[in-house]
Amino acid sequence: MDLEDLNIDSTPEGKSGPPMLRGSRQKWMGVFFAIALVVITYFMAHSIWTEWSEIRSYQWQIHLGWLILAAAILWSVSIILVLLWRYLITQISDCRLGFVSLFRIAALANLGKYLPGKIWSVLGMIYLLRQEGLSSSVAIVSASLHQVFTLLSGIIFILVILGTEVLHDTLVFPFIIVGGIGAIVLYPPLFRRGLNMLMRFLGREPLVVNLTMFQNLFLLSIYIVPWVLYGSSFWCLLKGIGISGGEFLETGAKFSAAYLLGFLAIFAPGGIGVREGTLMFLFSATMPPGIAAIIAVVARLWMTLIEVTQILPFLKSLKKLVR
Repeated sequence: MDLEDLNIDSTPEGKSGPPMLRGSRQKWMGVFFAIALVVITYFMAHSIWTEWSEIRSYQWQIHLGWLILAAAILWSVSIILVLLWRYLITQISDCRLGFVSLFRIAALANLGKYLPGKIWSVLGMIYLLRQEGLSSSVAIVSASLHQVFTLLSGIIFILVILGTEVLHDTLVFPFIIVGGIGAIVLYPPLFRRGLNMLMRFLGREPLVVNLTMFQNLFLLSIYIVPWVLYGSSFWCLLKGIGISGGEFLETGAKFSAAYLLGFLAIFAPGGIGVREGTLMFLFSATMPPGIAAIIAVVARLWMTLIEVTQILPFLKSLKKLVR
């Protein structure tokens, strides 16, 4: 999939620069990811190894009811996010995509997060929306708005629950960038001007986005709900393996912070390593580091398992996509 597939005008060298430079950036990004992954894996493995006796003696218990509830909540998050995305599409076009079609697009595009660069999920959304007949302008704007509302609401949820002490050096810069973009999106006159400047730059027709300031703020507040549910699912997961993670909202916000930081780490496909390292760091203050490391690994496996179940109904579409 490339820019031509998305029907977006590009220069001969491409928007990202000459092929040699793009290859060099991807190479160094891969090297950085490999180093970060090795370092984080070492510290996690070291914590598990040094505290293995305590881990073995821990009263691990499997509570199937809590695990089923955790899975159900994660599924509800995906459903709510698709419904919110569908609402955004209706506000910038006359298109009325069916829920199942949009859920399929979201599930398939989500696989793009396991590629370096983080942009592939958004490009996947745009590409698949184009396949459903949406114009490239509507596809670009709806996918981008969906990402901005999701990220900005996550930052708000984390800061409200955990406070500004969560803003360590590694978090400040990405939070500022997303916050600045969010401020532009939330103010309709500025957003419309910037949006149509972008459309002209891409050689696309102007778009009329009928979202008022009140609607933007309302949407932002609704987008916080999936983050609360993400945290709720993680809390239920901990209960399901016999661990008390602490206070409900604080536990959920810590997981959300790890998830968000992993998403913003452009060098880490799927946030692998970054999410686990952040979870381990945040929970090591309230439990042995070895237990925190086990939690981080279990959370990754659990999220991946749920994502797989969401892909299964659309395997035929996935096969067509990769051909």
